[in-house]
Amino acid sequence: MTDYKRGFLEIVSEILSSLNNGPLIKTHVTFKCKLDSRAVSKYLKTLIDYELIKKSENGTAVFIISEKGKEFLEQYQSLMRLFEHAHVQSNRNETHKIQSARAK
Repeated sequence: MTDYKRGFLEIVSEILSSLNNGPLIKTHVTFKCKLDSRAVSKYLKTLIDYELIKKSENGTAVFIISEKGKEFLEQYQSLMRLFEHAHVQSNRNETHKIQSARAK
């Protein structure tokens, strides 16, 4: 089985998606996104710095997606759907070219 290494934006979108379902503590983000604790800490700090999430400390630190984070997530998902559609179209065009070449 090939290991797939996720990119920065993919991990950010996974964290934001997890938080979009409700506030989470760091441990839950770690498990939901399948990251180690140090990586999650770095990502959470970055997302706080960019104001995509907020940290609430009423006893235990809880992370909450911000409106800006929701907008980012929506734009990211829209862009990924666009790329997926373009990829499907490209594959259809290639299949059509191959079928046309065989028919000749």
